[in-house]
Amino acid sequence: MLEFRHAAELLVNASEHQLASLDNQEIVTAIRQCRKITKGNARKRQIQHIARLIRVKSPDTAETYIGRLDNGSRYQQLQVRTLERWRTQLTSGNPEVFKEIIETCPDADRQQLRHLTRLAIAEQAEMRSPPVHYRKLFQYLQSLQRV
Repeated sequence: MLEFRHAAELLVNASEHQLASLDNQEIVTAIRQCRKITKGNARKRQIQHIARLIRVKSPDTAETYIGRLDNGSRYQQLQVRTLERWRTQLTSGNPEVFKEIIETCPDADRQQLRHLTRLAIAEQAEMRSPPVHYRKLFQYLQSLQRV
């Protein structure tokens, strides 16, 4: 039951985009109701209700929820490593990674990606600190993964 409760707490704290990936509408509705509750005990009861729903409706996917939403999960770590690799290769001038990004994320704005890459390369050449555009490039790549 603790595993289901942990999954429920993660889902309550998840973004709307992450909730959109859930297939059970009853659980999503319960999560949205929980977000409106501000009182401590009522919120705890609602989280327990969500945990019960997860256990009854889709017990095998509790681990999947935890794996995708927990920031320390292997899935999240792998995703961050991929984004860092993309950013590093983009700023080093590797044209193949641009194709890989476009294939992986077809909704990517090519012009925006090229612009941020050029700014990050110029920033690295000037050795500016803090690396604002280098971070913006990572954030843009991260937004592509969420879509």
